[in-house]
Amino acid sequence: MQNNYLTTVAAAVCLMTAVVGAAGSVEAVVAQAGPVRSAVSASSTLLDRRDVYRYSADKAFDGDPTTAWVEGAYGDGIGERLRVFFAESVTIDRIRIMPGLYTERWYGANNRVRQLRLRTSLSLDHRELEFPDGMLPREISFEPITAGWRKPLDLEIVSTYAGTRWQDTPIAEIEFYHGDERIEL
Repeated sequence: MQNNYLTTVAAAVCLMTAVVGAAGSVEAVVAQAGPVRSAVSASSTLLDRRDVYRYSADKAFDGDPTTAWVEGAYGDGIGERLRVFFAESVTIDRIRIMPGLYTERWYGANNRVRQLRLRTSLSLDHRELEFPDGMLPREISFEPITAGWRKPLDLEIVSTYAGTRWQDTPIAEIEFYHGDERIEL
């Protein structure tokens, strides 16, 4: 076990040495990397063999209601979550969500989020949000919660409305707000 660890560390040091050597300095490597951007991840994602990114986590934040993140766990997706890493510390007091796939053909066929739990990672402080069913964007205000790069925001599926054909639970779009200001990812 220790030998594998040392091999991994040695490989990482060689890689960093090669990168820094090519760039000229550590500062040059950081400057080339650019500014820190927000990021999203998912606990699971439904696999589409033709397009592995079709239902990825970023689809819930791409501004296109015809795309969606779809959890990939067995069953209704209870406990599955999106994690949002904001580039800067933000305070959120309102969410706008479009649960489901936003096409007449597929909306009722798939599950839709009924309840969602918002919390910062490793925190007991959370917000339980309930959304009515229907093919409309839903907005809910709540007590402010602060998140950031080192304190990402988790959105966990707590319960769903049942689909008529599939148990997959998609989320087409999510937007965050503080007051009237939309928080950009």
